[in-house]
Amino acid sequence: MRNFARTSEITISRVLVREEQGTQFPVYYVSRTLGEAETRYPHLEKLALALISASRKLKPYFQCHPISVLTAYPLRNILHKPELSGQLAKWAVELSGDDIEYQPPIKSQILVDFMVDFMLTLVPEVEKKLLFKLGTSSGVWTIFTDGASNVKGFGLGIVLKPPTGITIRQYIKTSRLTNNEAEYEAMIVGLELAKSLGAEVVKAKCDSLLVVNQVNKTIKVREDRMQRYLDKLQVTLHRLKEWTLQHVPREQNSEADALANLGSSVEQDEISSGTVVQFSRSVIEEGHAEINSTSLTWDWRNKYIEYLKNRKLPSDPKESRALRTKATRFTLDEDGTLYKRTFDRPLAVCLGPGDTDYVLREVHQGTCGNHSGVESLIHKIVRAGYYWDSMEKGTNEFVRKCDKCQRFASMIHQLGE
Repeated sequence: MRNFARTSEITISRVLVREEQGTQFPVYYVSRTLGEAETRYPHLEKLALALISASRKLKPYFQCHPISVLTAYPLRNILHKPELSGQLAKWAVELSGDDIEYQPPIKSQILVDFMVDFMLTLVPEVEKKLLFKLGTSSGVWTIFTDGASNVKGFGLGIVLKPPTGITIRQYIKTSRLTNNEAEYEAMIVGLELAKSLGAEVVKAKCDSLLVVNQVNKTIKVREDRMQRYLDKLQVTLHRLKEWTLQHVPREQNSEADALANLGSSVEQDEISSGTVVQFSRSVIEEGHAEINSTSLTWDWRNKYIEYLKNRKLPSDPKESRALRTKATRFTLDEDGTLYKRTFDRPLAVCLGPGDTDYVLREVHQGTCGNHSGVESLIHKIVRAGYYWDSMEKGTNEFVRKCDKCQRFASMIHQLGE
């Protein structure tokens, strides 16, 4: 058996190949994206991680056949150094039980190179955030905005496309606004969100000809309130290094328009459940909340982040006392990521609503998942280093909705009463 390896900044891949009479037949491949800490490993350590991952995944092959690891790097020297320590020493001990031989690479390296390039298009949603984080703020950020004011309500739609990473989409429910005010609100909120994420060069696109002409000073502003909106928008634009504002037809702004209509039609119970952002005040009024990536990610982490960063407490004395007590179990890193302190394990990453489903799916039914029960699944997630406040409730609902768990669960033969 021959084993080929390939690593990139965010992925590791290994291919197991069987050779018969000079012809090579791929048997199995292992490829996965790296965690945030693993992306900072040295290149040789990433190769060792790829090898140990393949040996764990393909244990029967490694135990029953001699394995030839084909790599151009001195991986054998690294794993057999007498002064090894830490996880490399553990990996070396684990691999010592297998019959592994290290050889220079040959032509099948093309296959594993292709896998790494192909994996970049298959990165799941949670890992896409890592790609976005690794990308620089340099480059052109494109913003599409739209506002909606109709009989259903009032909403804003924002589509933010960074130079690298995934597109950010947000819909917001607001207080009573006119159509033109909603257009201004959407543009200001979108620009402030882009600035909070590190944007310096922005290309803004909007289907409101009035807003574009007023900003470009083609049309004069006649109303005092619209002048306040224009002044606020110009202040926001001047905070950027470079910007352009362009009018586009409604057909080219359909995504932002759909988000704005969705925000205007949201029911009150959906707002109270924390699934949508609501602005109770206009952006030109005093007391309006600061627009940033945290305030537009409306989940359970915000109150802890606001307290740990700005010492901001709720007005209710009971809620304030409870928040101060619970906040001692959390901490923030330099990037503003929230972690929960555990008693006997490293810090656990606090996940938001958009990340929990993917983690549950991977741990429960992913590559190493075994469709375990609720309690076992919770312990696995905690051991993996993740946490969120409604973990028990969410895990219980996820297991109950799992098709295979319900289809192949043990049958209860007890007679009905």
